[in-house]
Parts: sequence; C-alpha cells; structure tokens
Amino acid sequence: MKNILKSTAVAALMFISLTSMAYEPSTSLIKGSDAKSLVFEMVSPSEASSVSMSDDKGHTLFYDYVMSTDYSKLFNLKNLKTGTYYLNITDDATSIVYTVQIEENGVSSINKEEKIIPSVFEKTGKKVHLNLDNSDLSEIDIKIHDDNKAKVFGETYISQASITKTFNFENAIKGDYVISVKDGKKVYYQNVSVD
Repeated sequence: MKNILKSTAVAALMFISLTSMAYEPSTSLIKGSDAKSLVFEMVSPSEASSVSMSDDKGHTLFYDYVMSTDYSKLFNLKNLKTGTYYLNITDDATSIVYTVQIEENGVSSINKEEKIIPSVFEKTGKKVHLNLDNSDLSEIDIKIHDDNKAKVFGETYISQASITKTFNFENAIKGDYVISVKDGKKVYYQNVSVD
C-alpha cells in the first residue's frame, strides 16, 4: 500500500512539473524561392509574442502580435534598399533577433541571436508596472496599441534618468494590447490580454 501511495505521489509530482514548464517557441528564418524573399516560421508559443522587422535606423517596417498559434510569414524584400535589417521575436522572457543582410542580388546572410530579456515590466493582476533605468538620458517613446493596431496611448520622455509608470487595464475594453517602450535602439514589449 505504501509503495502504491509513493508511486502515485511521484507520478503526480512529475505530471505537475512537466505541465508547468514553459514552452519556448521554435523559430526558423530561411531564404524564400525568390532572391529577395524570406520565410519565417514559429511553432505555437505558450505566451503572446511579437514579431517585428526594422531597418538599421530603428524604423519599424512590420509588426504583428502572435498569441498561442503556429505562425508563418513570407517577407517580400524586393522593394527594400541594400542594407541590414532585423527580424525581432519577443515574448516576456526572451528575445530572438535575426540579422538579415540584403545585397543588390538578394539576401546574402542571416544570423540568429537569442537572449534573455531583463524585464522592465512587472504584471500584477490587470496592472502593468514599468520601471526603466535611462542612465544615458536617451529619448524614450512609450506606446500602447490595441489588437487593431490602433494607438490608444503615447508618451515621450526626454532626458529623464528613471521612468516609473503604472498602466491600469482594469476598465479597459476587452481585447489584446501591446505596450512598447523604445529606448534608443532597444525596444521592450509587454502583451496584455483583457477578458
């Protein structure tokens, strides 16, 4: 009887630990069939993720919000100038950056870098707290977009060393929101879902 009880307890513990582990999305970015095209694929992430493409000056060329579903996108790059572009995949804990070099005759190289993000956000219920150290006094742009990509909030800070702000979504309209904080060339994202 004791052995059955022990075995049941061990099996339950293993089941709980396996189901509570976070699933990290696997991603791939490969050259498409055309010389200036890319195919991006991501296996269903367990948390909301954002996918964006930007140029070397930090201008966002593409943005999408992905929530618990497989995702693929064909990027046609024929109208882009020769240069370096970045495909960023970000969730609450990690950031994956693909650096893409485009030449006259097509995509010449793709490099992948993955890193753990030091979070500037903290979620408490339906509130999101922002705590950003801006010791280099760069310009900080804060924006909130809804799931229709409409801007519902925007604010810019200039020469402020520390930014602390709380966003309250308790009375927000049902939907998904993305908070973006642009600090120089770094951009932090926080996804919020309101039921």
